Amino acid sequence: MLTQEKPPTNNMDTFAEYLNPTTFEDVFKLWSKYEDTAIHFNDLLIRLRIQILGGVSISGTLATTIIKENNIYSLRYIFLSLLIIWIAVWILDICYYSRLLSGAVDATIEIEKKFPSFQLSTKIKKSVNKSWNKIDGVQSFYLIIFTVLLVSSVILFWPA
Repeated sequence: MLTQEKPPTNNMDTFAEYLNPTTFEDVFKLWSKYEDTAIHFNDLLIRLRIQILGGVSISGTLATTIIKENNIYSLRYIFLSLLIIWIAVWILDICYYSRLLSGAVDATIEIEKKFPSFQLSTKIKKSVNKSWNKIDGVQSFYLIIFTVLLVSSVILFWPA
């Protein structure tokens, strides 16, 4: 038989306490959880981008080093496969992970609007938006490697 535990008190373990934080400590705990979520998604994105860049770079380098000129057929399809993988990860990043991060940051900023003593995400977002102006760093990252893989694939498929 299950026994009910004593309801939590003053440690923000209930949903209602999250909705209506009353003390500075409660607000800080709530803000901290939101900030941790944003940091988690940012970490996922950074690792995804670094790992795909490393994987594509190593695969392309190994393929061109190991495969001899007489087996250009294999090299063509390796680079075409790398291009397709790059596009798939690009879509996954932009359409899924970046949206999760954006939602987490927006939620954190909502708390920061209600409680102005917390401004970390607000200041970071302003700084990023101001420094990049009209250049999108994430799209540029993917576009540069996409261009290299596309040009390499075209050159390898070009009739000799």
